[in-house]
Amino acid sequence: MQLFNIIGLTLLIVTFVSPPANSNERSTSTVIRHMEQSGEDDPQNSFYIKILDEICTVTKSIYGSCELSPISLPMLQDRQLKSLEKNLIDVVWTVSTPARESRVRAIKFPLLKGFLGFRIAVYNSTVKETFTPKTPLSAIKQLTVIQGHDWPDSNILKSNQFNVHTTSKLESLYSDISKGLYDYTLRGMFEAHNEFQSTIEKNLKLDQNHAFIYPSSIYFFVNKDNEYLAKRIEYGLQKLELSGKYLKILTEHPIHSKSISALNLRERQIHFLERNGIRMTEKQVNEMLDLLD
Repeated sequence: MQLFNIIGLTLLIVTFVSPPANSNERSTSTVIRHMEQSGEDDPQNSFYIKILDEICTVTKSIYGSCELSPISLPMLQDRQLKSLEKNLIDVVWTVSTPARESRVRAIKFPLLKGFLGFRIAVYNSTVKETFTPKTPLSAIKQLTVIQGHDWPDSNILKSNQFNVHTTSKLESLYSDISKGLYDYTLRGMFEAHNEFQSTIEKNLKLDQNHAFIYPSSIYFFVNKDNEYLAKRIEYGLQKLELSGKYLKILTEHPIHSKSISALNLRERQIHFLERNGIRMTEKQVNEMLDLLD
């Protein structure tokens, strides 16, 4: 599978995966164990579960029926990957890194079309003057940003000279910012708006003036030995992509559509950050934003 740019973040130029030669490869229903949805509006999981369900549907004629089975897993990303390595779960979705791809098998289809790398700040209201429209990036870097300790974003921000603190207590992320222990966090564009609307914490603001952009893809991952499921997921994703249904699901998912409307991405000051020496271009960003119009 080839991708539109060298890091695989925007449009797919698809080389279609051939279905198995034997269409009766699996005569019984396949059970796919996945992370459960932790809440009705959980942006972390509800979209990906919807995609898995669509994959089951569009691959049924070739691979047979399948059943999705939710499994309760810890929030920490590394523990989810360990569960996948031990075959305690069949598929996870997480940000790709070389280290993760060495442990488990990535289905290299960017599930959020690269928009996970569009980061938006949620900050303590006491630092609102630092997030005015003309504030330079150097001033924002002087504040303290809090991120998950096993999030790839943490290392990306550190390499771009942000003042990064990390935590494994993700449930207290916004309460710690509200208390003034940290100044802000950077969340993906489909996370920030929903989380800000959902939190009960006070003294928080959703930034309306800046976007921090770097290359980032989230993939489905399966155990390295699960060739069957890897091919089924890839085949299903590419069928959805070619039909145009994938983009429709992505942009019309309730949490995503609300975020697109609320964030006014074209009106923000864009800060282009590097990841492993790669920086997205203004042209690439504009082409990605065109997908949301």
